This record gives sequence, structure tokens and C-alpha cells, in this order.
Amino acid sequence: MANIFSRNPIKRALRHTRRFRDIAGILIKYGFGEILDALSLGRSRGLIGRLLPKRGKELARRYTSWQRLRMALEELGPTFIKFGQIISARHDLLPEELIEELRKLQDAVPPFDHQRAIAIIEEQLGARIEELFTDFDTSPEASASIAQVHKARLPDGREVAVKVRRPDIEEVVRTDIEILENLAVLSERTLPNARLFNPRGLVEEFRRQIMREMNLALELLNLEKFQSLLEDEEYLRLPGTVRDYSTDKVLTLEYVPGTPLARILEDPGKYEHSELLGDRLADLLLKQIFETGFFHADPHAGNLLVLDQARICYFDFGMMGTISDRQRERLSTLMFGISKRNSELVARTLLEMTRAEQTVDREAFEIQVFQLLERYLDLPLEYVDIRGIFSDLTELIVSFRLRMPRNLNLMIKTLIMMEGIGRKLNPEFQLIEKIEPYASRLFSRKFDPRALLEQASLSSLDYGRLFKELPVRTSDLLRTLTRGDMRLNMRFTGLDALRFVLDAVSNRLVFGLILSALLISSSMVMLSGMPPVWRDIPVIGLAGYLISALMGVVFVFSWFRNKARRRRR
Repeated sequence: MANIFSRNPIKRALRHTRRFRDIAGILIKYGFGEILDALSLGRSRGLIGRLLPKRGKELARRYTSWQRLRMALEELGPTFIKFGQIISARHDLLPEELIEELRKLQDAVPPFDHQRAIAIIEEQLGARIEELFTDFDTSPEASASIAQVHKARLPDGREVAVKVRRPDIEEVVRTDIEILENLAVLSERTLPNARLFNPRGLVEEFRRQIMREMNLALELLNLEKFQSLLEDEEYLRLPGTVRDYSTDKVLTLEYVPGTPLARILEDPGKYEHSELLGDRLADLLLKQIFETGFFHADPHAGNLLVLDQARICYFDFGMMGTISDRQRERLSTLMFGISKRNSELVARTLLEMTRAEQTVDREAFEIQVFQLLERYLDLPLEYVDIRGIFSDLTELIVSFRLRMPRNLNLMIKTLIMMEGIGRKLNPEFQLIEKIEPYASRLFSRKFDPRALLEQASLSSLDYGRLFKELPVRTSDLLRTLTRGDMRLNMRFTGLDALRFVLDAVSNRLVFGLILSALLISSSMVMLSGMPPVWRDIPVIGLAGYLISALMGVVFVFSWFRNKARRRRR
């Protein structure tokens, strides 16, 4: 983790006792007190645990465990809401039922006092609010976990939206992340299966993402990049940026009036262009993924405005995803293979897209892929839903101990989110139908003569450099051989456990030999009657027996202790 965290997790927890008690109380309230017990934190229940068990049992009867977890995260506050939203992209680690609940997390919190917002703006922009704006609305337009937005007017008459980061949010987030880190470390130590979910990795991923989202200067750069890549889209409208009025804590953008998509989705039948709107939203997202490789990774209904003539406006560019050229090629190959029901192509592409934690039985993997695709074989393409097929593929990937890169998990989450919006706007909406032409074009582009020529020219540069350096490298190699300085370094991995066992065995053998020698020599001394003696017993022999007995006790104690350690592991 970052340097802001101390090494001792217990000391970190003690520094935040009050917040930890709040978290423990909310977990108990929603029926998760057993988590504290499993983490050896049962003492944290205290008075809270005596007051809330009935409430937890009542909620447990009315809601599923995943629903209660989502409710607990919402009550825990902004940091935990963001944590849930970010990890909802981890289809490779979390069950689909939990992911479905995490998608429902609402990032809406009460606004903070407008006077504090004005103080932050004045401090960041170096002028009084009356000098900066001719009009400033003290009632926020929107309020979220990281920032809130105020409508204002610039001296040149432009209407703008001023996004102000919450005061002290960094300290609040840091405290909560430290507690999450504590819990992650404890869970890996005490819960047998916790490491399968890589809790510390999830917390670290969250830390990186939320630190990026809190930097409003980075959001400004994301928006400007997004604008440059999609500036020719006629039905896309993006807010203009006001750089002179923007810092890492204040972001000023052009105010764009429109209807929130969330309001339209409340009753899509009342909106006359609902089918067209769904198609345009899908096209925009697929262009971002398959053509630009830079996509808005949080396109939920609250982050989209609908303008006149079904034009679309994105905002909130804190969470963005990137797909490399090679990943896009593999993604197009994967989608092409799925559309053609080609199990060999799909299996090979999945293995190229993922990272294996152990040796993969390729033949068994291909058979599983074939059986998966068979489920969709007799279905028309328009009835194959993205959520179902990605859920099945993710389950298959996890079963073979493969890991999908984070950016691809984020892309899957975004596609599923968009499919859900499209189906609300139009029950007959099928995202996979729209993906196929994009994937086919990208797949065909690999065989375009110009692409092949470009690839050949790049390869020729590599080969040219190789042939240029080959004589020099060969000369260096021969010179090294002639001097006799050639060394061969070999590293064997996976032998630590064997070395540990051999060390233990050799230590016990040496211990046993010493003990045997001591017993034999003491017995010889006892039989010989060698002085000095005490009550006709040779003192040296008696001392030898006593030392042997002590060594035996130490050996038995050590054996039982090691056995107990192995059981705990």
C-alpha cells in the first residue's frame, strides 16, 4: 500500500477507534456480526452488539445477505459506496448476485454548506466569489460523495457548472482506506478462503481509483481527451471546459441544460425517441471501446443528459477506461468467434487475454468453451444477451484460475450497464447485435493490405535492429568465451517448501544423534562409577541423564507447537 499506511495494522485500527466502532455497529445492525467474530474482533461488539442483534435478525429474515451488504455500504458512507461501485467491475472475483446489488449503490449524499464551498473556490482561484462570477447559486445542482456542483455565471455571460471537492474528503477517505486495509490483512490471516478474493488487492485498486477521482484536474484532462477523440459525433454534446477556473479541487465546465436520463427511464414510454436514444447510446459506447480505446467507464443514468432530438451529453469523467490496440484486436476476435460459435478461436483468444495462475489444460478448456457456446448454438443472435454470455465466460475463466485484466473487467461492467439501459428504453434492444459489426470490422482490418504493410514495416524495423546488433553481440559472446568468463545463472522456483522440510529433517537428525550420543556416554559413565559421585551415583552420568531428559521435553514441545501451526495454516 501507499506510504500513508503504517506497518502495524493493529496500531492503525487504534488510531481510528471511533470510526471503527461506527463500522462495527453498522455491520452488526445488518446481521454481519459473525464477520467480526471470524476476524477475531468479537470484542468490538460491546454495547452495540447487545443493542442491535434483534435488528440484525429481523433484517436477515427480510433481505438476502447481498441486499443487506449493499444497505450496509450505503449507511457506511461515501468511501464505502465508492468502494462497492468500483469493485462491482470484478466479475472474476465476486458472485453475480453481489455484483447486481453493488450496481444499485446510489452515490448521492447530503450537500455540505455553501459557505464552505465558496471558501474553497476563493482559496483555489485566488479571488472573491463576486469577482469570479456575476451570479452564484448557493443551492447545489447535485451532491455526490466526492464533490457537489453549483450553477454560476461568468463575467462574459456564460453559464457554468462549478464542481467543488468536499472539504476534508481526503482525510475521511484515508481513514476509511486504512480501516479497509486493516480488515483485508486480518481477513487473509484468519479466514481460510479470503485470499481467493485478494482483499488487499481490491483495497489497493480502490485506493488508486478514488485518488484519481478526487483529483478534479485529472477529470478535466479526461474530458478534453474524450472531446478530441469524439468531436465529430453529431449526436454527442460535451460541456466545454474553463481551464482558468479549474484546479485539483475546483472544476468549472460549461453548463448544459437537459433532461437527466434517469428521469426518462422512470417512464420510457413517455419519451418519443426511446428506441433511437438506446441505439445512439450503444453506438457511442462501442465507438469508444472498439475505435478510440478510451471509454467512459461509469455511464449510469445519473451521468447522462438527454438534449433535444435525442442528443446525448456525458458528464462526470472521473472514472475512465482504456483498451490497448492489442486488447481491442483480441476483443474483436473474441466477439467474432462467439458470433460464429467457433470454440477453438474463443478458447485461444481467452487464454491470450488472461493471465494464468497455474498451468492450463488447453484441451479441457476448449471443451468447456465448446459446451458453453453450445448453450447459445440454437438461439438466434438477437436473443443472446451480453450479461449471460459474459457471466458464463467469467465463471469459466475463474474455474481455470485465470485472471482478467482490470481494464477488461471495467469494460465488461460498462457493456452490461449499457445493455440494461438499452433494454429499459426498448425491450427488444440487443447489444450483441450492435457489437458484431464493430467486432467484424476490427477483425477484418487485421487483414487489410495497408494494415499488413504497416505491420510488416514495424517488423522490418525490429529485424533490421536485430541484424545490425547481431555481429556486435556475437563478437562479445566469443570474446567472453575466449576469456573463460562465461557464467550460467539458473534459478529454481517452488523449492522453498522442500528446503524447509529438508532443513527440519536434518535438524531433527542432528538433534537425535546428539541426544543418542549423550545417553550412551552417560550410561557408560554410570556403569564405570567414574568420580565424582553422589550417593554412589556418578555426578557426570546423572547430569548427562538430566540434560537428555530436558532435551527430550524440548523436542516433544517443539513437535506439538509445529503441528498446531500447520493446522492453523
